[in-house]
Amino acid sequence: MHILVRYKGSGAEAWIPLEQAARLMRLPADEIEAALQACGECEVADYIALEPEDIPVEPEE
Repeated sequence: MHILVRYKGSGAEAWIPLEQAARLMRLPADEIEAALQACGECEVADYIALEPEDIPVEPEE
């Protein structure tokens, strides 16, 4: 699974594998995944994980 991770300092975003995000955010991957499922985001001091790739995106009208 890939997730969207944003660096708070610059606002830069990237889709990265969950395991890589876990190393970057210094959290267990299952904790990040649980937070995304529960509230749609997972935040630490410098980063915020926003969404997993398997959440459907609503088309713009």
